[in-house]
Amino acid sequence: MSEAQVNTLKLYRDMANQCAVQEAFHLARRSGILDALVESQKTLEELAEAFTAQPNVLECILDVLVTSNVLEKYGDYYAVSQMVRLLTQHDHDFGQTRWHELDEALSGKSKSQPDEFRQRRVATQWLETPSAMLVPRYLGTSTDDKSPRILDVCSGSGVWSLALAHTDPECQVTLLDLPDTLEAAKNTVDQIGLGERVSYIQGDPQTAELAPRSYDIIIMANALRTMDVTQWPSLFSKLFDALDEGGRFALVDIFEGQEQGDLSRAVMKMDFVQHYPELEFCDPRQIQRFLSDAGFDNPLYAHLDAAPYVYGLLVAWRQ
Repeated sequence: MSEAQVNTLKLYRDMANQCAVQEAFHLARRSGILDALVESQKTLEELAEAFTAQPNVLECILDVLVTSNVLEKYGDYYAVSQMVRLLTQHDHDFGQTRWHELDEALSGKSKSQPDEFRQRRVATQWLETPSAMLVPRYLGTSTDDKSPRILDVCSGSGVWSLALAHTDPECQVTLLDLPDTLEAAKNTVDQIGLGERVSYIQGDPQTAELAPRSYDIIIMANALRTMDVTQWPSLFSKLFDALDEGGRFALVDIFEGQEQGDLSRAVMKMDFVQHYPELEFCDPRQIQRFLSDAGFDNPLYAHLDAAPYVYGLLVAWRQ
């Protein structure tokens, strides 16, 4: 067989295996087996007795979940993996539930659901941490022997700005977002011990009051695509005015260009259009033009080369 034919068969088998893993996972979740293993590790015999299951069939299902890293096995005992312990109420089934409305989106019957999308993003924003940890290398922190004042616009739980705060123990961070989101952010801030260095502004970025020249770094991550393009000019002008001279505006969003992230990007886009059917992903060249029109100098772009390999960073300066 040719190499191309072998690769085709491999793709077929990989897809079939993914479907089998998915079915095994959802069966374990529906039946309560997964919840039982979250509580404590158990043997095959204990699980079979508790759920009145055929041991030989149950063992096959558990083996599939072990080889796919959903479960772990220690001797005769099964336990959930650390990955499964990271699941939250918003993705308890790895997001399977959210695809139930894809039919409506396809037929044009879906409606914008920004609140649901925003709440889920806040709850799972920790997934963006590997990319967020790369931002400091492009921005630096201290300038002119003073620690920067950082504003995080549409902050979510603050993952992106708090990554900057970790690189400078003296910098001050302000998180700007809606009240319910900031409550979640406060919990994160308190857990990592940065409460004394973080302040909060409740509101929408278009209407919140920002004092002129009050920040050295403004970061906005994964929020621009949820706004209509007609809102961008006024927002960029407002953020320009809020930056001090020499300040930097860092804009993070999902952009094309990293082949490793093609599947993740496509899935994220499919999710996005369910909640924002009237919007599209951002074009970095269009953003650069708007930034220049707002007065920013020399907007530069870089890929954030970390999992999930979908994020890009635009940095623009106020001279």
